[in-house]
This record gives sequence, C-alpha cells and structure tokens, in this order.
Amino acid sequence: MLKEIKKMAQANQHQAAKIMSKDLVRSRQQRNQYLTMSSQLKSMQMQMQSMQMNQNIMTALQGSNAVMSKINEDMNVSEIRDVLKEFNKEMEKSEMKGEMVGDAFDMLEDPGQVGDAEDLYNGVLGEIGLEYNVG
Repeated sequence: MLKEIKKMAQANQHQAAKIMSKDLVRSRQQRNQYLTMSSQLKSMQMQMQSMQMNQNIMTALQGSNAVMSKINEDMNVSEIRDVLKEFNKEMEKSEMKGEMVGDAFDMLEDPGQVGDAEDLYNGVLGEIGLEYNVG
C-alpha cells in the first residue's frame, strides 16, 4: 500500500494519496489494537487457568483433610504403642536365640581347625609372595 501511495504522489494525485495514507494509518492502528486485545485475552486466559488450578488444589486439599481426619479418628495410639512394645520384645527374644545358636556353633568348632586354616592361608600368601601380619 505504501508503494501505491508513492506512485500516486509522484503522479500528482495528492488527494487520493492522502486518503490512502489515512487508510494505512487506520489499518496499522486497528492491527495494533487487535494485537493489544489478543495479548489481553491471552493474559485473561492464563489468569483463568491459574484460578482453575487453585480451585483444583483447594478441592484436593479438602479431600485430603477429610481422609486425614478419618485416619486420626480411627487411630488408637495406645494400641499402636502396645503392638510396638510386643514387637520389640519378640525382636529381643529372636536376637538372644540367634546369639545362643552362634555360641553353640562356636563350641562345636575344633580349636585345631582354626590353626590349620591359618597355616593354609599363610602358605597361600607365601606362594604369591605376600606376608600377613595380625594386628
């Protein structure tokens, strides 16, 4: 459109060129207004999406509050404490039995066997050129 305005001005058609210039300015203003409105609509859309997300979060939190309230009503702290005490008692019994079994196996072990194993290991170390010092 700018080229046409230049041609009209060169052809001495000033009145028509001025009218086209006004149309061009109006067209640019309308485009700018359209872009501004488009940006404002996008901003409003983002705000509405944000509000919807906030609403969803509020709904989820209300649901979780209801669940937590129900759990707290159903929870018996003294019963849980008693169960944990019983569990600890049984674990201690199990540990003691494990120690007793380990001690029994230790008593069955031949003391000479430990020395033989030590000699065998030292022999292997000697073959590969290493030395093992206890301590």
